[in-house]
Amino acid sequence: MFNGEGVLGLALLGVGAGIYTFARGLSTYRLIRFINDTRTIPIRSVAMGLVRVRGQAGGEQTLLSPIAHTACYIFKVIVEEWHTDLRGEGKWKQTALDIQSVPFELTDDSGRVRVDATGAEFDLPWGPPREVDSRAARASSESNTQAAGASAVNATATDTELLQYIAQAQARRPLWIADDDPRARRVRVVLEHHDPGGRMLRAALEVWKQPESSAEFQARLNQFAEAYARALATSKGGRPPAAVSKDQAHQDLMTLMAALAAASARPQMDSGDEQARHAAGAYASQHLAEGAARETSTPTGLYRLVESCLLPGVQYDITGTCAENPQPRHENDRNIILKGTNDPTFLISSRSQKEVELELRKKAPRMVLGGAALAIACLAIFLWRLGLL
Repeated sequence: MFNGEGVLGLALLGVGAGIYTFARGLSTYRLIRFINDTRTIPIRSVAMGLVRVRGQAGGEQTLLSPIAHTACYIFKVIVEEWHTDLRGEGKWKQTALDIQSVPFELTDDSGRVRVDATGAEFDLPWGPPREVDSRAARASSESNTQAAGASAVNATATDTELLQYIAQAQARRPLWIADDDPRARRVRVVLEHHDPGGRMLRAALEVWKQPESSAEFQARLNQFAEAYARALATSKGGRPPAAVSKDQAHQDLMTLMAALAAASARPQMDSGDEQARHAAGAYASQHLAEGAARETSTPTGLYRLVESCLLPGVQYDITGTCAENPQPRHENDRNIILKGTNDPTFLISSRSQKEVELELRKKAPRMVLGGAALAIACLAIFLWRLGLL
């Protein structure tokens, strides 16, 4: 049973969830209008701004999906755990949502364009669910190993591998770079306190405009470390150190600090700054997850996992913002499709235009009406508990 404060807290959460769902529904209606008003254009004809293209996914760098062990450019995994209450009734509860991606290229008969899927919404087919019980993991692992033999490269994940992945997915704490994210706000408050002029934040963004391991990256990192030391010393009334330590541990710490600072920035109008913000968030998430995973034991219980992937050689429909690629690799790599700052619409789908529109038309009214009903009901409960209704 919840006490009065608990009910008020849940009511406020419900109001927030309802408003968020309602806003997502309105955004979905907007996307429907855009799809109706905008035709799919050849990749060669894309211009700066919101575009809609269709083509075949390709690229050299791939990921290995956790369940099917399939080479892909994006995978999204939902992890659920079976929970039993005091009455003996059980149900699945989501414990992790893991999305990872690498940049890829979309190609049609007219040309190709680079795609950075960070922050996109995915409409991709789900694979079959996979259940794993930690109590039977050892036997399952042995049988899978014997069955796979020498061809284990293409085999699906064993139960032991899935449990290891679950531990990493649950330990991973993505550094959401949304402007209203509470963690981003906390980092931002610290930066504003120690560096009200914003020099450290600007230095952090400059770090992540450079390719990692490059001389430019290291030079910008040194500049950030100096700004960091100066701001810290000033706030404590001391003097900044005469030199920045070149110890590897210190360098790693400064890299993570630069990532946290850049990722906590508000959305940037400049496309280069915005891409740097996303790159910093991806680095921070990955390295914080690796540190947490080393301290996380193998999970115990019954789990269910399901994954969706964006695969090489498959046709996809992409609606997103075309911008100038800050790091072109060749003459035909000057554009990139990503999530825009002025227009955040970014959808990657394996469906045709008609199928996408039909699915969105089903979702939009449910989100608008359901979100509004939830927000109103929870607001009424909140006001009633306060005696204002």
